[in-house]
Amino acid sequence: MFASLRLRLTIAYFVVAGLLLGVVAVVGTVFVLSMYARATQENVNAVIAQAPAIFKLVGAEKKPLLTVAPQIIERLERNSVRITVVDSDDTRIARSTDDNTIKAVPERRPSTFGRRNDFWRGILFGLGGALGMHPASVRVGSGVINAFPDLDRFRALLVSSILTMSAAGLCMALIALLLGRYITNQALKPLVDVTQSLRRFSQGDFTPSPVITSQRNEMGELATAFNAAADQVVAAFDERERNARHMRQFIADAGHELRTPLTVVMGYIDVLRRGAVTDRELAENILGTMGGESRRMRALIDKLILLARLDRDEVQQAIETIDVSAIARQVVDKFGPLAPSGLRFERDGAAWVIGDETELNEAISNIVDNALKYAPNAPIDVRVASENGHVAVAIKDRGPGMTPEEQAHAFDRFYRGERRFDVEGSGLGLAIAKSAIERAHGTLRVASAPGEGTEFTIELPKA
Repeated sequence: MFASLRLRLTIAYFVVAGLLLGVVAVVGTVFVLSMYARATQENVNAVIAQAPAIFKLVGAEKKPLLTVAPQIIERLERNSVRITVVDSDDTRIARSTDDNTIKAVPERRPSTFGRRNDFWRGILFGLGGALGMHPASVRVGSGVINAFPDLDRFRALLVSSILTMSAAGLCMALIALLLGRYITNQALKPLVDVTQSLRRFSQGDFTPSPVITSQRNEMGELATAFNAAADQVVAAFDERERNARHMRQFIADAGHELRTPLTVVMGYIDVLRRGAVTDRELAENILGTMGGESRRMRALIDKLILLARLDRDEVQQAIETIDVSAIARQVVDKFGPLAPSGLRFERDGAAWVIGDETELNEAISNIVDNALKYAPNAPIDVRVASENGHVAVAIKDRGPGMTPEEQAHAFDRFYRGERRFDVEGSGLGLAIAKSAIERAHGTLRVASAPGEGTEFTIELPKA
């Protein structure tokens, strides 16, 4: 396809260039010949004007015209002008083209450049006349002096001009062919690069390879549009790969978290089958443990369902204008009895936002619950304030803090830090909180240092 298009464009460039060069060659040749014809005609007119004076100078008035004709011809002829002297008896004296001597030659009419049966001389005669070269004559004594352009010199100039213009045109045509091929290759380069990139895409290679061009035309717009589309495709596939990787990790972590309580339940079932049911105290302990593990699985499954629902953008939210400080107050009242060192609440200004009250309550609750688990004996402060067009909710504890690695993975699903076996939980609370906050077009950040406590900050657009 591109070979054919490249060939057609190259031929088109060559043809256009050839036509232009042809026009320039013709115009140049005509200009040169016109200048020559003009100068020659001026010489013819000047010679005819001098003829009577030369006639008298050589004493032709007292001598036969044929006797002084050679002197007249020698004095009047120039490089581009030929002279003939015709006596009253039609004897013609001229310079012979054979031996360049002046002598009587067969009679020719001065109004012609040569025999009419001479095809090429007829063409030269017509061309010279078209360019403005015409013979001239003057009557002197008993005869006539004729002056006419030198056709041989005119023919030599014409042939030289044609050969020169042809050689120059051939060179220019070759240059036009090479230049046309170069221009075609440059013009089609974005299209070729786009095709190659699409071919790589079709083969599963999504390595970024932008099409670079400086053209500011349709090809440049094509390259720009393709680069934008390619970036979107690469980003989409990268996102898909990240999602697939997260999903694999999520399934592995979820399976691990569910396997532990399920293994406990199945193990106790085997114990009951082997006769432990006869021991009432042992049976009650087993049933209690099984119930606890079942509730743990139920809570984990509920959180997984909630997290999946938050991840789906198409799930409708109960959007309304709500007071975040009222939600934070409810959360503090709910968890207050569970905080041995105190759970304080502080409000500074109006805190109205637009969002889903249930989701925001779940987010703040999960963060407070996380603080109670990882800083059980430390005071916890919840502060709500309105700052610079947004509402900030800060939950700060004075617990052991988090390492930089723990902060980097704090919002990862099922991540529970280095003390995961010391703290009950599923590792989904902060992930749920982050998803809920982002659905409300807000942000959730963490700031912590080992031994200095941890602070989670929620920022939401102010209503």
